[in-house]
Amino acid sequence: MVYVGFDAMDHRAAGKFAAAGAMPNVAKLLASAPHTVVKNPVGFVVGGIWPSFRTGRWPGRHGRHCYVQLEVGTYDFVPVAPADIDGTHFWVDVAAADKRILAMDMPFSVAVPEAGGVQILDWGSHDRRVAYATVPEPEGAAILEAHGEHPVKPKCDDFARAERWEELRDGLVRGAATHADILLDEVARGDFDLIATVFGESHCAGHQLWKIHDTAYVDHDAQLRAELGDAFVDVYSALDAQLGRLLDALPDALVYLHMSHGMGAHHDGDHLLAEILRRLDDPGARTGVRERLGRLAHRAKGLVRPLVPHRYRRAAYQRRRSGVADRIVEDRRTRRFFHHPNNTMYSGIRINLEGREPEGKVSRAELDDTVSWLRAELESLVDPATGRELVTAVLRVSDLYDGPHLDELPDLVVDWNRDAPISKASSPTIGTVTGRYASTRSGDHRLDGHLFVTGPGSEGIDLGESVDLVDIAPTIAGHFGVTLDDIDGRPIPGLAEVTVARRGPQPSN
Repeated sequence: MVYVGFDAMDHRAAGKFAAAGAMPNVAKLLASAPHTVVKNPVGFVVGGIWPSFRTGRWPGRHGRHCYVQLEVGTYDFVPVAPADIDGTHFWVDVAAADKRILAMDMPFSVAVPEAGGVQILDWGSHDRRVAYATVPEPEGAAILEAHGEHPVKPKCDDFARAERWEELRDGLVRGAATHADILLDEVARGDFDLIATVFGESHCAGHQLWKIHDTAYVDHDAQLRAELGDAFVDVYSALDAQLGRLLDALPDALVYLHMSHGMGAHHDGDHLLAEILRRLDDPGARTGVRERLGRLAHRAKGLVRPLVPHRYRRAAYQRRRSGVADRIVEDRRTRRFFHHPNNTMYSGIRINLEGREPEGKVSRAELDDTVSWLRAELESLVDPATGRELVTAVLRVSDLYDGPHLDELPDLVVDWNRDAPISKASSPTIGTVTGRYASTRSGDHRLDGHLFVTGPGSEGIDLGESVDLVDIAPTIAGHFGVTLDDIDGRPIPGLAEVTVARRGPQPSN
């Protein structure tokens, strides 16, 4: 049985490219294979998707939603490692049933030596969270000797900042091909019951190459498009070609193709939210007093700075930089609510709650009213030039999820109107907040994914209009007669009952 993930591959874009002939293997699946929408964790894209996939649990039960999270009982945001995710790797549960696994670049995972098989961690993942490693350990050096490192390292953002667009495109295309080479080498040498792999190139392409692809994007680079062609389509087409290689090499395998979630133009107001919340919480900020004082102080510094020797200016800069974190933490202590990092598609908000935060400002009795007021204020935000409403919804996380890790998540998530860029937000309460989104990432996440199933036993299966993300793990496990315990997902009816035979040649002595 083979699971292939295309990280953040937008199924709507893939469908268009397939219809145009650029993704013939996906076109075949669309025409003949059972397929359906995958419902992902609302509010937690992309930070919660892969942990939910591998554990079969929603975020309130596995506890991971972002690359940094608030350490409960403090005002500090700290990195979250894959080992901190509460829950198992479903392929490890399959391995425990005397099945041999090959797992490559499964996001937010750790090496589990006792599971055996072949495990390859973060060779080419988009979000590399652990050092490259393999099980067995000597396999790592052998892979690098035969195939080298992924061509796009350390991050695709670095290529975009340096405007190395052709190198980025070509590196992603080569990376996808090399990923498939590594897998097929392993398959040729081993006998595996379950092969599970995720290609990260589609994720990087969506973030960085969207402005080349989308001619309607506000910062579309027509000249770059003329020079490179549609680099975004090139990467999708390359991934489709690698899918074809895997399907050809394993013609008798039951295969899942999972496009984890979507991509679209990077239009949101997350870069404005911290200031919006400050103005909502601080009467001085709401009247603009603090803003005017800040501008005056900035001008005064500009007049004085040239008179100060460079070495003293540099030392002052280092002191300011080292004190930034302390000032931010101190600021959170004084707020009733503050911005909570959450991978930008949905913005996060934390309520400074009495009894939970060290210096909580909102009592339990005030919580519901505070949430209702915040929701009304945020949903009243408009673009002052057009009157366009900027917030689609403000969702309370405790209404979406439960579980032991609920307090580790934001209390509210803001779903932005992503129809157009957001550079100004206005309301009677806050006045107008202005700021331009300035990251290299022209593409950002969209919620739903897509699942295709092909191979023996899949014919005629009705997957329905949608499946939950957390249902995929128990369904794959069900092919091997394995039941996953303490999860939120359920096997997909009709599909989990399909049995799979052991695949691949016997290893040679």
